[in-house]
Amino acid sequence: MTLQVQSAKTDKLDVEVRKKIENMDVSFGRFDEIETQLKERVRGLDEQLASFEGKLEKSLAKIQSVENEVGRVDRITTALAIATAPGEEADQTRIEAARRGPPPSELGLGVLDALGILQVPTPLGETSTKFGRRTYLLTFSAVVDDTVPSEKARDLLDTIEKVTYTLSESWFNPNVFERTNRSDSFQFSVTVWGRTPVEAKVEFAQGAAPLCWSGTMNLEEEFKFQRAACPS
Repeated sequence: MTLQVQSAKTDKLDVEVRKKIENMDVSFGRFDEIETQLKERVRGLDEQLASFEGKLEKSLAKIQSVENEVGRVDRITTALAIATAPGEEADQTRIEAARRGPPPSELGLGVLDALGILQVPTPLGETSTKFGRRTYLLTFSAVVDDTVPSEKARDLLDTIEKVTYTLSESWFNPNVFERTNRSDSFQFSVTVWGRTPVEAKVEFAQGAAPLCWSGTMNLEEEFKFQRAACPS
């Protein structure tokens, strides 16, 4: 009788264990299903994120393109304004006063040596020539070193009557450009895609001996030309 009771209990426990195992299998199956669903959702989110990043990248590229184009137009507009500046005619009073003033050699020791020609490059967006090269807007101007007080620097610039820029005749026609736009420090701008020689000549209102500079265009950074002997 005892063995029968014990056997019955064992059978009952066996049934319960089997049910628990079956329940566990069902639970694991559900876990697997949930894991698969989560993976699918994560995959879907990854695809949505990749799509969003692609659209965002295109939007940023368009914004940058528009900003580049706006900057290009602004620079070209500025260059055209300088190129068509009335120059001496609009500044006759000042040039007449400069002619009556002292020559640049009398402005003080080292002041005349501080005069120079500065070139500043500006990339024009993604604009390229038919040769696949990027174009640049180069702006040249007469400048005075910061070592000279601003008032004397202005007086020195006032003694200038005109600045003549000479570019390579192999690439530019015409290749000689005179500037009398004193208010813009005798700025001259040109669009290029390669480096060529440049010469600059400063002539003074009082008839003092002119000064000259020469150098090669720089498309990467601003720089000052080296002083050179003026051609006879």
